[in-house]
Amino acid sequence: MPASSGAPERVVFRSVAGLVWMWVAAGVCVLLLGDLLIRGSLEQAGMVTPWLLALVWFVYAFLYAPRIVASPDGVEVHNVLRTTTLSWGAIESITARWQIEFRMVPAVGGKPLQAWGAPTQHRRRSTKRDHPSESQLERLRTMLEEAPRGEASRSARWDVLGVASGIVIAFWLVVAIGFAL
Repeated sequence: MPASSGAPERVVFRSVAGLVWMWVAAGVCVLLLGDLLIRGSLEQAGMVTPWLLALVWFVYAFLYAPRIVASPDGVEVHNVLRTTTLSWGAIESITARWQIEFRMVPAVGGKPLQAWGAPTQHRRRSTKRDHPSESQLERLRTMLEEAPRGEASRSARWDVLGVASGIVIAFWLVVAIGFAL
């Protein structure tokens, strides 16, 4: 990106609702676990904790973790348990309907990529105010226009932390159910 644009090196687009739900879920789970430790036993806490962690993991994976990270090199789209890295040269256009969608050039398959992370406006409720997603979409489009057209590349990888923690929590759930029977 040209230095004259004044744009920051890295911009993160994330739904505010995901952050709020993450704090609410974590706070409620901490309060419930604290109450269980005070009024119950460690055995009960060991059987209930994986259920509370499963709730927090679900909120993390589906609401908090999805985001779009734009930088001078390209865009990282963090969806549920997957991260796709796109160079600016791989992106043909950026649109929004239900989610922000990156339309690819034919060199990387041409298949569009939908991003769960950034908020979008579903219906036009008022013509007096712009929805915050409109400015985010325009900022991404500006970054695309200002970015040098380099090599088109697209790569995807798993969210190792999210997958591994999900597996550990699932295993703990099975053990807790086994002890309860």
